[in-house]
Amino acid sequence: MKLPQITIAVFLILSLSGLSLSQPIEVDDTQLSIDFTNNESRSVSVRLGSADGITADMNFAVLDSMNRQIALFFPREILGDRFWSGPLDRADYARVRAGDRVIALAMTSEQAGQLRSEFAVRLDALKAERRQRRIEKLKEDVLSLKDVINDRDVDDVALKKDLDSLQTRLKKEKDIVKRDVDEIQEQVITLRDERTELMEERAGLLDRRDTLRRRSDPSQDRVNDLNEKIADLDREIGQLNNEMDNFREEIRELRENTLDLEEEVRVISSERSELAAERKELVLELGELEEELEKLKRSGH
Repeated sequence: MKLPQITIAVFLILSLSGLSLSQPIEVDDTQLSIDFTNNESRSVSVRLGSADGITADMNFAVLDSMNRQIALFFPREILGDRFWSGPLDRADYARVRAGDRVIALAMTSEQAGQLRSEFAVRLDALKAERRQRRIEKLKEDVLSLKDVINDRDVDDVALKKDLDSLQTRLKKEKDIVKRDVDEIQEQVITLRDERTELMEERAGLLDRRDTLRRRSDPSQDRVNDLNEKIADLDREIGQLNNEMDNFREEIRELRENTLDLEEEVRVISSERSELAAERKELVLELGELEEELEKLKRSGH
C-alpha cells in the first residue's frame, strides 16, 4: 500500500474478543473513511481515495473522533475504488457510522489469523441466520400459497355446482324447445297445406273469371261473385301467412332461450378452465417453494 505523508501518531489499545495488541497507529490528513454500511450483512464499505495497493491480507481499524478503536476488519471484497469488510461484531457494528476514519494496521500472523477466524465464525453465523430467516419466510409463503390454492378449489366447486345446474336446465330446456318446436312445425305444415289448397282454389277461380271475361256477353254479376270469392281466399291466405310467421317467431324465441343458457354454460366453463390453469401454476410454484425449503432444512444439518 502506498502510504500518504504522516502528520499525526496516536497510541491505541486494540482488542477484538480475545485479540489484544498495543501498537502505534499512524494517521494523516487524507485518512480512509467508511462511506457505506450494510445492516443485513453488518459490513462496511471503505472508499480508497488516494491510497492504492489494497490487498486481502491487510488489516484495518475504525476510529472514532477521539482516535479510539471502534472495530477491526480486513478487506473481504475489493471492488474498484472501494472494498467491503466481512461481518462485524454486533456491538462494534452498532457504533460504526458512515464517515468514521479508517487506518491501516500492522498485525502479527497469529493476530491476523485470529481476526479472520472470528470473522469466519460470524460469517457462518450470519449465513445460518439468513438461512433460518429464509426458511421462516418460505414456511409462511407455503402456507399462504396453500390457502390460495384451497380458495381456488372452493371457487371451482362453486363454479362446478353452477355449471351442473345450468347444464341440467339447458338439457330440460332443449327437450322442451324440441317438443314445442316439433308441435309448432306440425301446425305450420298444416297451415302450409291449407294455404296450398286455398291458393289452388284461388287459381281455379281466376281461370273461371278470365274465361268468363273473354265471352262476348260476360255476366258481370258472375264476375263480381268470383272476385268476391277470390278476395275472401286472399284474406284467408293472408291470415295463414300471418299465423305461420307468428309460429316461426315463436320458434326463434324458443331457440334463443337455449342460446342464452348455452352462453352461460360457455362462460362458466371458460372460468373453470382459467381457474384450472391458474391453480396449475400455483401448484408448480408451491412445489418449487417446498423443494427450496427442504434443501435449506437439509443444508442446516
